[in-house]
Amino acid sequence: MYELKYLPFAKNDLKDIINYLTSFYPGTPNRFKESLRIRITNLKEHPLMYPVYDALPIYRYIVVGDYNVYYTVNDITKTIEVHRIIRSIRDIRKILRD
Repeated sequence: MYELKYLPFAKNDLKDIINYLTSFYPGTPNRFKESLRIRITNLKEHPLMYPVYDALPIYRYIVVGDYNVYYTVNDITKTIEVHRIIRSIRDIRKILRD
């Protein structure tokens, strides 16, 4: 089983998303967090189950509602690092490169 780590940018992304959803869509944050939790928890046993992001193939990604979760897998250390959680309409390549 792989260890899961949220990097600082991903933690900030999640905080910002929850704050935004809470402000505009009161019932949505809990559904979003639960959907995110289920998908990310599945990575611990099946880290390669989601596709590679073709524009930057070091990342794999998960679609959760209007957001994409970008992560990397290190088979040597058995670690999954969640790098970013980004709304899919944004300039993802630019954000991931910065």
